Amino acid sequence: MTRSFPTVRFPWPAFGLWVGVTILGYLFAGFLHMPGGGPPFAISLRSLDWAAGLVGFVFGAVTGLAVRGLQGLVLKTWLPRARGWMLLNALAFGLVHALNDSGLFNLIPSSLSLLVDGLLIGAAQVVALRQALPRSYAWLVLMAAAWLLGFEWSYASERVLENNPLLSLLAAYGGAGLIIGCSMGFFIRYLQPAPLSQGQVYDG
Repeated sequence: MTRSFPTVRFPWPAFGLWVGVTILGYLFAGFLHMPGGGPPFAISLRSLDWAAGLVGFVFGAVTGLAVRGLQGLVLKTWLPRARGWMLLNALAFGLVHALNDSGLFNLIPSSLSLLVDGLLIGAAQVVALRQALPRSYAWLVLMAAAWLLGFEWSYASERVLENNPLLSLLAAYGGAGLIIGCSMGFFIRYLQPAPLSQGQVYDG
C-alpha cells in the first residue's frame, strides 16, 4: 500500500499553537464535565450506574469535540489526511467518560484506569492517523503514557488546591492540557520520517 506523508516536519509555530489550543480545550472540558465521582470502590457490577455512564458519554463526546476540534484546526493545515480525527476522538472521549462515570473504573486502581483511558484515546487517534503518519502504532503507547502523566498531575493539583476550586481547576486541567499537548506535539513532529521532497511517497 502506498501512503503519502507530509513533506515537512511539524513546524515549531504550529507546535506552539497546538499546545495552546490543547490547554484551552482541556480547560473547557474541565469546566464542562469532570468524569468519575461516586463511591471510591464499586463492590459489584450491580452497583454500577449505567444512566450516569450514558450521560457521561454525551458530555465526554462534547468535550472530545471541543478538545480535538481545536487541535483539528491546527492539524488539517499540515496533515489533511488525518481523516475522522474529530469523530473518532469524540467517540473515544465519550467512552472514557462513560466508563468512569458509571463507576466501572472504580473496580481498578486509578493509575490503571488512566492507562486504559489513554490507550482508548490513543487507539482512536491511531485509526485517524494511520494514513498520515508512519509508526502511528507507537502513538498508542506514547499517548497512554502522556495521558497517565497529565492526569496524575491533574489529580495531585486538585488535592493540593482543594480549598480554591477555581485555581484547582485551572492548574489541574491547564496542566494536563500542557503535558498532553506538548507530548502529542512532539509525537507528531518526531514520529514522522525525515522530510521528503515534494511529491515523494513512502511505500509500506
